[in-house]
Amino acid sequence: MKTNQKSLAEMVDEANKMLGTKISYKLFEPVKHAFTKGSTLSFDEIVEAFRNYPLISQAEILRLFKKECLAEPDVKISSQKIFRPHLITIVENIEKWTGIEMCNDNNRQGPLVDYDDKSVTIRDIAYYFSTGFKTDKGKVAEIRKTFLAKAES
Repeated sequence: MKTNQKSLAEMVDEANKMLGTKISYKLFEPVKHAFTKGSTLSFDEIVEAFRNYPLISQAEILRLFKKECLAEPDVKISSQKIFRPHLITIVENIEKWTGIEMCNDNNRQGPLVDYDDKSVTIRDIAYYFSTGFKTDKGKVAEIRKTFLAKAES
């Protein structure tokens, strides 16, 4: 029985050809769940994500966390409800997709340690990547300003 379903890699190639973009499968695959509105990712959803690249909405980031690790928006990142390595991987993948930095790779204790004990939630991360980085507002932006200022002095 032959199916006509295309692989994700084939759909990524097709979307790139259609739009004239050069977004790699390796870049898109880790964040694909942000753009998957149903149970499977459609070609139209890939095209929409590529048209908006590198932007990502707050709703898309919340969807990514929900689908990847069942994390609700109000889960604190310092809680036991999300595994730290998984959290870091997701944040780093969002950083790669958007080109926006959140992690503090200079902190030897870990890239997100600066946000611990500050009640940062998944919603705060979603706000930062969708809006806060532009406006310098929100919990994550404030914390990031603090550790960047310390690094400069």
